[in-house]
Amino acid sequence: MSEQPSILLIVADQLTPFTTSTYGHEIVQTPNLDHLANDGIRYDAAYTSCPLCAPARASLVTGKYASNIRVYDNKSSFSCEEPTVAHYLSLAGYDTVLAGKMHFIGADQLHGFHRRLTGDIFPADFSWQHTNQRESPQDNHATAYLKAGATSWAKNQAYDDTVHAQSLSYLHSSPEPPFFLTVSYQQPHQPFMVPERVWNTYADEDIDLPDLPDDLDSLYSTMENWINRFHGILPVRDQLLQSETLRQMRRAYYGMVTEIDRRVGELIQALEETGQRDNTVIIFTSDHGDMLGERGLIQKRYFYEYSARIPLIVNFPDKREHGSTLSQPASIVDIAPTILTIAGIDDQLPMDGVNLLGNSQDRVIFAEQHVEGVNAPCFMVCDGRYKLIEVYGHDSRLYDVINDPKEHHDLHENPEYTTVLSRLRDALYSNFDPQAIEDDIVASLIKRHLLKHAMKANNTKWDYIPHGHKVTRSTL
Repeated sequence: MSEQPSILLIVADQLTPFTTSTYGHEIVQTPNLDHLANDGIRYDAAYTSCPLCAPARASLVTGKYASNIRVYDNKSSFSCEEPTVAHYLSLAGYDTVLAGKMHFIGADQLHGFHRRLTGDIFPADFSWQHTNQRESPQDNHATAYLKAGATSWAKNQAYDDTVHAQSLSYLHSSPEPPFFLTVSYQQPHQPFMVPERVWNTYADEDIDLPDLPDDLDSLYSTMENWINRFHGILPVRDQLLQSETLRQMRRAYYGMVTEIDRRVGELIQALEETGQRDNTVIIFTSDHGDMLGERGLIQKRYFYEYSARIPLIVNFPDKREHGSTLSQPASIVDIAPTILTIAGIDDQLPMDGVNLLGNSQDRVIFAEQHVEGVNAPCFMVCDGRYKLIEVYGHDSRLYDVINDPKEHHDLHENPEYTTVLSRLRDALYSNFDPQAIEDDIVASLIKRHLLKHAMKANNTKWDYIPHGHKVTRSTL
């Protein structure tokens, strides 16, 4: 491997690691991810910085926590002043190329990438901004989960087909090294309406179901109650938690996970066929997970393991540290500084993340969720064993995720854990100012709401259309 290897970053959307054979699932088969992990490094305690698409992806490319770059939700603009991993790599001579979803909101749709091979799947402007008020209106995400099943055409599948085809075309063009190609798929994001082929992947399997306690409501903090209302869960919870509904939901999701794995295998094959595999580092991750009915919850936005944990695999072509599994906490903010280290770029502006390679220091990592369903700043602090969930001005939860992986037993009022609670809280308030974040969010909501209507009046669009293409995002 040369001093400046090419780098392939593969990002899935809403993929919880627990639904891969790589991380121990007994039904879902992900042989290509297994291969990457067996010949590479698997991080067993990697978390998102925010269990929401746009903030997590902004964190991924900047190496910073969401509130530090003011990307609070899926409607927040991402400042063109923030250096990204693509800016650094472009300056270092890399061909920086992006295919697929990144959910960049704002006029800058490149953020350091030389070019994009596809448009995005979601709008780049403020059209999703529903209100200028702190409290979010209810959406219909819950009902979408009731519709899992086969369909003749699926938007997510069609989008990913385009992303995949463009990515393979780029690799088969044998680009001049070094390149940095980010391939970002939309699956396995809901709705779980999938083509028949994907739906039938696990038709004959006994789909596992979540282990639900008798009294779900006793588990919920203020945060979960807010998000349940936002998702419209409570009116349809009985339907959502019926065994057959959960089975349909997971069957479709598992098929999409294996579909992502198939695509990963074809990307690797393209590298091998073009002689580029021996000088290409491959990194696989996701922006966040999905609860899939665990704790009676669906979708993302929660700090529980199924929503907040992410897969993270780093594979070197020389099989460096192959087969390693690391249990120290890692974060999506660590991916950018790790990539820059791989590329030999030492001169970096400050980041919240750290280079993961050879780094075994004890640390805590954070996650945030401040808008879109919650009405106050919410934080997660995790040291690898203990996880604090802090709803600013409201309540707290503390879990031992090693001995209580389903997070059913809250310890924050147990006097035996006072020292742990204080240590994690001190770390939180030493690194974040919740009241300042709250004030900034309130001001941002008002401004974004105004800009949304002005842009609509002017018919201003920021959606990225690749050079020579006439097809827009709205046609997918």
